Amino acid sequence: MSLRKAFAAALQQVRVGLGRSQREAAQTIDQSYLSRLETAQRSATVESAAEISDALGIQPMTFLALVFAADERRPARQVLRNALAELEELGLANALLPAEPEQSASTMASRTHKRWEAVQAQKRAGATQSETAALLGISTSAVGRLWHKTYE
Repeated sequence: MSLRKAFAAALQQVRVGLGRSQREAAQTIDQSYLSRLETAQRSATVESAAEISDALGIQPMTFLALVFAADERRPARQVLRNALAELEELGLANALLPAEPEQSASTMASRTHKRWEAVQAQKRAGATQSETAALLGISTSAVGRLWHKTYE
């Protein structure tokens, strides 16, 4: 299933489940746009997904969980559990993230390169990936990516 179709299915399911017409649901969005979204003729932006969620009176994450559950043909509970597990692994489940990206992409690249250098130093020293993750305080999946990455 395409994400566009999954979005359409989730939108229609929630809207109908709440007993709302497209006109009632389209408080801040053009009704014809909502109709095209619901028939999978258009793709939504993150902003329009948030506006639709607000109009339906649900959290955007709730709506997006339903979209991905439809796309993956899994229950929303499972999608959310997997997402929480990934957030825990990334060390971001309780983190307060900035509302805007960092000013410079080179800053992020520099930080990633420094992490790569630290991982490579541990690798050369004979540490395992698990030991490296614990020592550096980063997830094992991040260590795994940096373990095998090459910089030129």
